[in-house]
Amino acid sequence: MATKNELIKLIVTELIRVQNEPYQVSDPHENGGFNFPPDLHLGDGRFIRITPPALVAANSFAEMLMINDKVLRASFTTKEFEKIVKEHLALVLAELDLEKSEDVLVREVGSLFPVGFLERIAAHKRKATLVLGCHLIRKDQVYPLKIGPVEFIARHSWLSTMKHEKKLSSITYRRILKKWAGNKISVRKTAIDSIYEDSILNSIGGYPIVCCVRTSGLGFEFKQQKGVLAARIAMMAVSLIWERPSKTLNVMGLLYDGPSQNRHICLIGENGYAGGGASRHNFAFGQYFDGDFAETFKPYEQQFSQIGIALNYWVNPDEPNERPNLTDALLLSLIWYTEACREQSDQIATTKFAASMDALAKGKGAFAITRLVNKRFGLDDAQALFKDGRSAKQAIDLIYNESRSRLIHGNSSDYGFDWIDRRNTAEVLGRLCILEVCHWMAERPEVDSLDELMI
Repeated sequence: MATKNELIKLIVTELIRVQNEPYQVSDPHENGGFNFPPDLHLGDGRFIRITPPALVAANSFAEMLMINDKVLRASFTTKEFEKIVKEHLALVLAELDLEKSEDVLVREVGSLFPVGFLERIAAHKRKATLVLGCHLIRKDQVYPLKIGPVEFIARHSWLSTMKHEKKLSSITYRRILKKWAGNKISVRKTAIDSIYEDSILNSIGGYPIVCCVRTSGLGFEFKQQKGVLAARIAMMAVSLIWERPSKTLNVMGLLYDGPSQNRHICLIGENGYAGGGASRHNFAFGQYFDGDFAETFKPYEQQFSQIGIALNYWVNPDEPNERPNLTDALLLSLIWYTEACREQSDQIATTKFAASMDALAKGKGAFAITRLVNKRFGLDDAQALFKDGRSAKQAIDLIYNESRSRLIHGNSSDYGFDWIDRRNTAEVLGRLCILEVCHWMAERPEVDSLDELMI
C-alpha cells in the first residue's frame, strides 16, 4: 500500500500533467451521452481538472485517513468521507503555484492539508434530529416515551414544541395543523420554509406518533442510515414488553418503511381457477393497550436504560464508550433481533434470532449460548426451561446447530420444511436473553466483560 506522501506525489504529478492537455468532452453520439473529464470541486462552482489516477489516489488518501480512526469510520460512510477529503484537497491544490518543483509542491500539500481539515469534518457532524412518523401504542398516556436518544411523541405535542422552540415558523405551524386536520392547503412558493414544510409532512404523513432520533457526530448519510435503524430497534425494545415481539411489531411501524399494502395471489390449476388469497403487509395501526402503561413499563426500566445507552453510542460516536465490549455485543444482538422480527422467512428469521443470542455469547456458538442461558436462569443442562419439558440445551442445539449452522453452511436437509416452531422458540429464547443480559448489565455498571455473563 502506498504511503500518504506517495499518494500526494501522484496527485501533484497528475495535476501538473493534465494542465498541458486540451479539455475534451467526448462525443455524446459515441458514448451514449456527454462524458466530461474528471475534476475536483471546490464547493463554490469552480473545479480543478484532474485525471482518473489522481482521483483513485485521492480516494486512497481518504481511506488511509479513515482506516486508523475508529470514530471517523463510525461517523461517515466511505463515499461521504471521500467527498469531504476531495473537496478539502481541491482547496489546497487550488492555492499551489505549479511553476514550483514537484518536491516542493508535495511538501506544501502535506503541510497545508491538515489546516482547517478538522473544522471541515466537524461542520459535517453537527447535531441533528431525525424525524419519522410511526404507529406505536394506541394510548395517549404512553407519550412521551424515551429510550436513549430515541423519543416517541404524539405529533401535535411535537409540533407545539417545535413552534415553542422557534424551530418552525408560525405560518408553517398553522399550515401543518390544517393539513393534519384533513384540510387542503395552498401551494407555497418554493423556498427553504416550503421545503422544510414538505419534508415534515412527507416524513410524518398521517401517522399519529413522531419518532425523534437525536444524533451527534454523524455525517449526513449515517444520520439517515443509523437513525432509521435506531428507531426500529427502539420500537422493537418497546415490543419486548410482550412475549412475542414480532407479533406486536406487525402492528407497529415507521412510515419510512412503507404504508400498508394488500398482497393478492391467484392460483390456476388444470381446470382453471384453483383459489386465491390476500394478505396485508406493513399493516401498522398501533398496538392496543388497556391498562396502566406506567405500571407495565416499570419492571422493564433497567432493560430500556441499557438499550438506550447502546443506541446512544450508535448515533453519537463522538461520546466515550465506557463499556465497549458489553454495549457493542448488546447492540449487535439488538440489530439481529430486530431484523429477525421483521423477517418473513421462518428459516432466515430463526438464523437471525440465533445470531442475536450468539452476539451475547462472544460468537462462540451453541455451547456458549447454552452456558449463558443456564447461568442467567440458574439452570443446568438437564433442567427444563420450557413448559413442554425441553431444556435450554435441547432448544439451542436445534436452533443453532441443526438449523442455523446447517442452513448457513449449505448442508441443511430440512430447509424446505415448516420452521415456524423453531422460529417461535428462537424468538422467545432470544427475548429472554436480551432482557436478562440488560438487567445484569444495569446491576453491574462497572463490569465490561462478556465472560462474566457466564459466571
